[in-house]
Amino acid sequence: MKKVLLVLGLGLAILSCEKEDISQNNNQTVEDCNCDRIVSNKVFNMIGDAQSGTSSYFWCHITTINDCNKMQKFREFNFNNESSIPKVGDCYKMGY
Repeated sequence: MKKVLLVLGLGLAILSCEKEDISQNNNQTVEDCNCDRIVSNKVFNMIGDAQSGTSSYFWCHITTINDCNKMQKFREFNFNNESSIPKVGDCYKMGY
């Protein structure tokens, strides 16, 4: 009786194990650890004073996250023209 239970136990253990598929996924993207992905960008248009000679510019509050170390950062930048403002989802070198 002990031998029958032992054989049934070993058979059950062998049948319950499944082979794990370790195939490479070719669609994986390689993360760039030197870039931070922009997750939030708040833009404020700062109007300059024509009499004092200051021009208008765009003041930005940018929140980024590094996909490698999951570190989140908040920075403030100003840009002279609207076309140079980074967009959400862009990779932005924050200058460490």
